[in-house]
Amino acid sequence: MSKKLTLSALLCALSFALGLIKIFHMPQGGDVTLLSMLPVALAGYLMGPRNGVLVGVATGILNLMITPFVVHPIQLILDYIVAFGVLGLAGIFRNSLAKGYIFGLSLRYIVASISGIVFFSSYFPEGVNVVAFSLWYNLIYLGIEGILTLILILIPSVNKAFSGLKKQI
Repeated sequence: MSKKLTLSALLCALSFALGLIKIFHMPQGGDVTLLSMLPVALAGYLMGPRNGVLVGVATGILNLMITPFVVHPIQLILDYIVAFGVLGLAGIFRNSLAKGYIFGLSLRYIVASISGIVFFSSYFPEGVNVVAFSLWYNLIYLGIEGILTLILILIPSVNKAFSGLKKQI
């Protein structure tokens, strides 16, 4: 129990710290960060989806406390609690971090797109299709970071290291 709690705290802190390293900032919010979603997905992979979701929610709350951008209470829940929490569902794919990461990232993409459509469409350029714009906008920054993270995960020695870590927990 204490091993999982310690690992959860470390992965949450790592995710938060990596999120502060911004490779690219989108003009209307959203960042390509230095692999900040990986530790949450890794928590799910190493300790199961329940712990992964808890690490994601804790990371979202940390982000909310340090860098909040809130326009509505439901948007707060979607963008900080749900969007980070669903990354931890990567643990559903207990035998493949890559598949789990893609699954969690896909869920985060859906949540971010819904938030964009409902709460941020007034920031979109006039006359654009709100749904299409939100889908493309979120795909850009989440897709870039997702591809970078997948490249790292799929390096054989990195994959082997994560698998070995999982056996120790």
